[in-house]
This record gives sequence, structure tokens and C-alpha cells, in this order.
Amino acid sequence: ADLVERLKSGAANGPAGASLDLWPVQVLPAAGGLMGRKEGALWRRGEQTLIMGILNITPDSFSDGGDRFETTAAVQAAKEMISDGAHILDIGGESTRPGAAEVAVEEEVTRVVRVIKGIREAGVDATISIDTRKAAVAKAAIEAGADWINDVSGGDFDSAMFDVAKEFLAPIILMHMKGTPQTMNSLAVYTSVVDEVGDHLLR
Repeated sequence: ADLVERLKSGAANGPAGASLDLWPVQVLPAAGGLMGRKEGALWRRGEQTLIMGILNITPDSFSDGGDRFETTAAVQAAKEMISDGAHILDIGGESTRPGAAEVAVEEEVTRVVRVIKGIREAGVDATISIDTRKAAVAKAAIEAGADWINDVSGGDFDSAMFDVAKEFLAPIILMHMKGTPQTMNSLAVYTSVVDEVGDHLLR
């Protein structure tokens, strides 16, 4: 409620005059903002490009698979990303590249939670996005200090994801995928990709 009042009045630490009458205005949670650990910040789209650093806690992702698997290396990489100008850290414990094997919930939780806790304990005060298709992983990550949910399946893989977002008032990014990493290549057939992806996300 306080955030809504701030939007209405323009009282914010973000762009001057931010209000519900002057959209597009967005809320950028920081350090668990919507869970109450720190107040969210406001920004206006178009005023500043926000950079997201990708941190894969996996042995098999596209570019950095295995390079930052250990907690110490991952936390150091997070610090370097923020120092280099990143505003958001996107942390994932399961590769969703074509052909990737599914990771068990318990293993994925172990991978991401230790790194998120390490980042917070190191005093890194950046927005953390948890990249997962699984509600249990998202819940554990938010409890450990993550702010956003980034679901590559758009909520199709685990419908309980929306319950987690609602419970924690966590912003959720819905992406598009046909099938699973094991089947996505064979299903990537579109007549009008923009229209079909848009229709899928609207559903």
C-alpha cells in the first residue's frame, strides 16, 4: 500500500515525478524488496538500460557451465558482474539448453541456495532473479534472498509457480518454451512466431 501511495504522489528514490499517471513505471526489488528486507526502487523504462548478469550454477550450460559451479567462484563472479555495471543477477541451477537433462529438485535447490546465501552474506546488494521452472526451487531461493522468479517455461512446467509468486509477492518473468529441453527443438515450428508466442503467454 505504501508503494502505491509513493507512485501516486511521485515520492520515490527513482525518477522525479513517478506516478500512476505517467507510466511506464516499474518496481525494481532490491535485496528481497517485496519481502520487506529492503524497500524496492522505482525506475522509468527508457531512462536507463538495466543490465542482467547471468550466473549458471551448472556443469553443462551454454557458456559458463562448470566455471562457476563452486560457491566461492560463483560469489566472486557475482561481485565482478556488479562491479562491471550489472544491476540484476540471474542465477540458475539447471541448464535448459536443447537436450539438457532435467535436474532433481533437491539438487537444484542445493546449487542455487548456497550461492544466493553466499552473495547476500558477502554484502552484495543487487536484485537477484532465480532462473527455474520449479516452484519448490523458486520458494527456497526467495527464502534465501532472491527477489524475482524467471521461469523459462512460462509457468507451464509447474503450475504451483504462480502460488509461490503470490505467496511472496515476487515479480515473475514468464518466458516461452515448447515442450522441455529434451523435446524443444523438434517442437520449434511456427507459422507466425511473434503472434504464436504472444498468444501462448496471454493464455
